[in-house]
Amino acid sequence: MRAAALTVALSLAVAAWASEGASPDDTARVNAWVDSVKQAAGLVRQLVAAGKQDLAVAKLGTIINDAGSMREALQAAADGGARGARSEELASATEFDTGAAFSVNTTFKPKRCSGQLASPGHRVRIHYVGKFVHDSKVFASSFHTGSVPYRMVLGDPSELEAWNVGIEGMCPNERRSIVSPWNMAYGAKGNAKVGVPPKADVKFFIELVSVSERPAPGFSHLAKSRSEDL
Repeated sequence: MRAAALTVALSLAVAAWASEGASPDDTARVNAWVDSVKQAAGLVRQLVAAGKQDLAVAKLGTIINDAGSMREALQAAADGGARGARSEELASATEFDTGAAFSVNTTFKPKRCSGQLASPGHRVRIHYVGKFVHDSKVFASSFHTGSVPYRMVLGDPSELEAWNVGIEGMCPNERRSIVSPWNMAYGAKGNAKVGVPPKADVKFFIELVSVSERPAPGFSHLAKSRSEDL
């Protein structure tokens, strides 16, 4: 009987889950739910014995649906705990502040620049790889998002200062490496969402994909009139 097997499996799962450090409140909530499932399973058994197979199947379907809902709730709680632990781990890290100085190095430049130079106020698309200075571990990359270039408006204060400064003047297909101290990158708090701890010095490898011909709406005040013979 599927209902009986389900209740046994649930009891074993709850025991294992509790032994791994689940909170008392969550354990009590799940135990209460398992008890209700056992009662429902008993009703299924009675319906089958009475020859009411259709009602038994319907009740069993309800039990299984409830099990799915409980699983999602527990998974959400587990994910939240994992994020909290990761945030604490990042907050305690100290080796990421290496004292690095800001620098920009051109690693490839086309012989002739075709198109608009990257200028404040213009939309740009870039490919990038971000690494920590202290161990060169990759923490972010546009290639991790299906090789879709990152879009930004150069000079937008919501973007990294290291990018706003380091990308300016690039032409399409040019590549640069940027070393950035933490105060020009993710700041004193870091960014747990992308796995960057507080005060982390970072380096970026940037390839400029394209630049808009005109400034982005609302950013024309940042635009500069600039020409350069490449």
